[in-house]
Amino acid sequence: MKNKSKILFIFMILLTMLFTACTNTKQEEIPDTSKTEQGETKKDEDKLKDSKVNIVFRDGVTALTLAKMMDEKAIENINYDMVASPDVLTSKVLNKEADIAIVPSNFAATAYNKGLGYKIVGTSVWGNAYILSKDESVKTLADIKGKKLTLFAKGLTPDLMTRFALKSNGIDPDKDVEMEYLSSPTEIAPAFLGGKADIVVAPEPMATAITLKDEKAVRLASLNEEAKKAGMENGYPQATLIVKEELIEKDKDLVDTIIASYENSIKWAVENKEGLATLSEMYELGVQKPAVIKGLENMNIGNFVITSTKDYDKYFEMLKEDNPQSIGGKIPDLNAYYEK
Repeated sequence: MKNKSKILFIFMILLTMLFTACTNTKQEEIPDTSKTEQGETKKDEDKLKDSKVNIVFRDGVTALTLAKMMDEKAIENINYDMVASPDVLTSKVLNKEADIAIVPSNFAATAYNKGLGYKIVGTSVWGNAYILSKDESVKTLADIKGKKLTLFAKGLTPDLMTRFALKSNGIDPDKDVEMEYLSSPTEIAPAFLGGKADIVVAPEPMATAITLKDEKAVRLASLNEEAKKAGMENGYPQATLIVKEELIEKDKDLVDTIIASYENSIKWAVENKEGLATLSEMYELGVQKPAVIKGLENMNIGNFVITSTKDYDKYFEMLKEDNPQSIGGKIPDLNAYYEK
């Protein structure tokens, strides 16, 4: 009896050891997938992020040209990167963070001349800066002679195009006019509305906002119309779409699809003032609803497709004459432009 008890006891011990060993074996065979799954998920997220086309643009009128495209979300994996500062916009292109960008046209030339690897596709916003006045003695540009003109961006496009307009009307900007430069375009409206400046250069949508707040404000001249008088069919190209060459080489069909969608967005913006105003407010694009409704025609959105480089060449030639560095030292050759 004692022997049977001993045998049974030993059998129970062996059975317990065997069960424990089997359990440990199963635990070893079950991998810890938590880290692997997290790692794979992270990789997938990174791939998705990397696959996004980053479109960089300024708030304001430029953003309006993208409003419908943003709202429709017709093309997947596009990141709309709206910035409020020209310096940030420039930085993102210089650092090649932008796959596609809408930039000042002179900077598009600079980017090409510096070999940053971007192609010029077309212009979505033509010159929309205006000379406004509430001086009742000033009826034409010629009447500015002997007056003070307040503007911004010394040495850059607004300044250079203002000087061009004055010269075209027989005024020497260095002798006949007191040119007062403010450090930022945002200072223009307060100066005008606050009575510190009677004649100013104001871009859209600021120009419309000023006329809505001050009934004495009149549009003395359009810098774009002055450019047309000089032989530029559409005026001067203000905002230009550029595309990274790497993206073109990687997926030209996608680039063409994006361009076509952008053209439709521009067309829709021009034809749907009320809807555009609503989208501007919804997406906080930097243009107030009343300014869109009252001033869309003065924003000069449209005529995107490049059928000739004539307007660009004339504009770049004009800038080169006054400030070669504003376009990177030389007029871009035909290789700077995107071919569909």
